[in-house]
Amino acid sequence: MFSLTSCLFQVDHVNRVFGFQLLVVFINIFTALVDELYHLIYLKSSGQFGDDILEVLFLLVSLAYTFFNTFAITSACDKTVVKAKEFNTLLYQVMISDKTSIVSKNKKMRLHASMKREIMFTAYGFFSLDYALVHSIAAAVTTYLVILIQFSQPTPGSD
Repeated sequence: MFSLTSCLFQVDHVNRVFGFQLLVVFINIFTALVDELYHLIYLKSSGQFGDDILEVLFLLVSLAYTFFNTFAITSACDKTVVKAKEFNTLLYQVMISDKTSIVSKNKKMRLHASMKREIMFTAYGFFSLDYALVHSIAAAVTTYLVILIQFSQPTPGSD
């Protein structure tokens, strides 16, 4: 029980200490994705896509690295949350199936069961770090790319 309580306090500590840094990291990831994808679209639409293969290769590697960082951070956070939920479920099952009532009479166990406290990693409280964040980033990047492409198109008669 001590380790679970310690784990909950550690998650709160991680959120307090690294929340702002995680927020900055994900803002950087978002802007990098928009910038790199827009640059690739610009190269393709201007016909320069095949001219400078090194630039295209660098952009593709940079995109892959950015996707990997996003997935690595959200995956680690999500797996930790899932393991904590599995532990809580197992603890509840042990308390229910305890024939001697030793576990269910433990004050700390009853307190933990009544609080139902779950862990959640956040980026300074702005958003939770889970797989839904990856979908949200993809949707926001797509939206911004559509807006950027629409505003970069020359309007008829502007020559």
